[in-house]
Amino acid sequence: SEDIQVLGALGGRIDQTLGNILSLTHPKLRSRHIEILEKHQRAWLCGEETIIQGIPGDVVSFIPLNGHVKICSTKGLKWPLKNDTLLFGHSRGLSNELVADEANINILDGELLCVHISQSLEQRDPIIT
Repeated sequence: SEDIQVLGALGGRIDQTLGNILSLTHPKLRSRHIEILEKHQRAWLCGEETIIQGIPGDVVSFIPLNGHVKICSTKGLKWPLKNDTLLFGHSRGLSNELVADEANINILDGELLCVHISQSLEQRDPIIT
């Protein structure tokens, strides 16, 4: 199946922004890789193993959707997780940082939103313009 990139889904109204993000969990979209793109940031649902590419200093946030998420491990992040659970409705997974050009997360169970925000804008082109 083809990847889908969604533009213009994060602007203006909180209700529409949340609705667009939560639509990533729709059962008919599970087999697709869908990214929501906004200037210098992107968001997508993690698979069992997800790779995040960027540069050290970029912000990576993990937000549980639809319940708690069990994490096996992460690598390449300032604050690693191992055999841990991110709780739905809590902010513990926010504002981690890449310490390498690549990070990964392995999840055991749950739906996890990954948000990648480029912090070193002068060193590379924006994600979208």
